[in-house]
Amino acid sequence: MKVLVTGATGFIGRRLVKLAVKSFNPAEILCFVRNKKNSLEKSGYRVVKELGLKTKNVDLVTGKGLKNLPKFPDLIIHLAAQAETGKKDYKCNDLGTKNLVEALEPLGPKTHFVHISTMVAMSGRKDASYPFNEKEPFVPSNEYGRTKLRAEEFLLEKARLDKFRLTILRPNTVYGANPRKNSLFDFLKKLIVKE
Repeated sequence: MKVLVTGATGFIGRRLVKLAVKSFNPAEILCFVRNKKNSLEKSGYRVVKELGLKTKNVDLVTGKGLKNLPKFPDLIIHLAAQAETGKKDYKCNDLGTKNLVEALEPLGPKTHFVHISTMVAMSGRKDASYPFNEKEPFVPSNEYGRTKLRAEEFLLEKARLDKFRLTILRPNTVYGANPRKNSLFDFLKKLIVKE
């Protein structure tokens, strides 16, 4: 396998895999999926299957399904996360990331790991009168931000030690058609249509 994608059935993942098949042979892409699927993930799973991509059922938190993984992938796109800020369990973000990397070890210079994090890691800073830069301390104000920050710190250290290439992306928010049911964007869409 050249490309591993976690969270392929999610809001971003279903769009990303459509782009991935334009750059990679579908036979070279493996999508990690969860056994427990909500309606969003079920529709995302259909997209993955329609594209002819291989799937592997995994639970990043428990480690179930993380055995016998392809070694030395060229690209890992780690989208899997608990992003609903109203939830209480965010172990997928930090523990899940750690379990994923440890299951794939050893990673090295030929692997590029792309981790989708969040700007929420900076959401608690006191003075927002000037632009944020990389030298500012992180001040996550909730468990979602704290777990995403712990995942970043773990990945930075592993990349330093194991010499794999690492890209961390911190989107502020992600918007698109068919937002998660009862999310902020779903609420706003309904509100606008109602008016």
